[in-house]
Amino acid sequence: MRIALIATNTFPCPPWGYGGEVAFHHLTAGFGKLGHEVTLFAAGGSQCPSNGQLRYIPGSYGEIDLVAESRVMELYRTEILNSDLIVDCSHNKLPAEEIYWYHRQATKKTVLIPNGVHGHIPRCPKYNLILGSRKWKELVIYGKTQFYDNPLLASVWGSNFEPTPEKAIVGVFPWGTDTSFYTPEGEREDWWLWLGRPTPNKGFAEALWLAATKKLHLKCVVGIGMDSHRVELEQQMPLVESARKAGATVDMVTIPQGLRHHEEKREYYRKAKGMIQFLTSHEPFGLVMIEGLSCGCPVISSDKGAVPEILNNGKTGFVCPTKESMVEAIERIDELDPVLCREEAVKRFDAQVWAQNIINLLPELEEEINPVGRRD
Repeated sequence: MRIALIATNTFPCPPWGYGGEVAFHHLTAGFGKLGHEVTLFAAGGSQCPSNGQLRYIPGSYGEIDLVAESRVMELYRTEILNSDLIVDCSHNKLPAEEIYWYHRQATKKTVLIPNGVHGHIPRCPKYNLILGSRKWKELVIYGKTQFYDNPLLASVWGSNFEPTPEKAIVGVFPWGTDTSFYTPEGEREDWWLWLGRPTPNKGFAEALWLAATKKLHLKCVVGIGMDSHRVELEQQMPLVESARKAGATVDMVTIPQGLRHHEEKREYYRKAKGMIQFLTSHEPFGLVMIEGLSCGCPVISSDKGAVPEILNNGKTGFVCPTKESMVEAIERIDELDPVLCREEAVKRFDAQVWAQNIINLLPELEEEINPVGRRD
């Protein structure tokens, strides 16, 4: 099968740091392992799929650029339309927008993978949305952002958006990662890991609170992708100093962006005793968690968003409704089996599983479509 996968034009695929483009890169590999030929449409600096081709699209490198995204179909319309399956992972879904308005028969082979709950949904049915969790489905159906009940962020990011009809969603199953890359290796050490951007919803403050309460050794691998992240990190440095004064050992680590970024990140997953990722918003998925589990690293997190769907509570991690319940989870970490973490990740979160789930949807997409370009 010939598959066209349209990534975002915002970053290369995979990016030199972090972002959803990491998952889209793994998805191309998953399709390739299943024997399909993938053409990846992505920004300069992207890697060619192992079983396919790479087509460059205008890159914006950090900014969401509607004009650049709109040129994807202009440059490669015939090649994309001649594919057997079109997977649109772009930010605003402008390629799918054009397909749905002007190339109606191609909607039977076009699926959309939003890069977050704010992802644009084309105005013309059918939408063929594929989401990564039941919580994600709930958010888009009711038109809620992931921050709707976060006291720190609701006033800025918590406004609702237009609800999406439930019939627009054709698949709900987990995203995937490359479990042949994220593998266990070596002995685990006596320290804990927090990894992410220093934004308030990623649980940085909560991890520091726990480290201070239990006097833990915590390594914080901070993702700095934009200037705003540097500002956020500077704002939270007093919390780091407070945790240290309370008896915690806090190491601040920044992994440089570039070819070695993902290899260095993997080493932290491999060595940490466990991950502390106490999310405070309803994240629609959690790539960091499935990467860690693939390396045999158990996870302690909140009960927000997709976390309860990712973690097998009491087996591969602990789902904690409060900060205080994390204290008990820390004391029970030895009950979790790194081997089981790895086994579940390979079974549930390998990119090849993700790719096969998408392929399995094709018969459903062959149903008759509404020829009238209107939103239900």
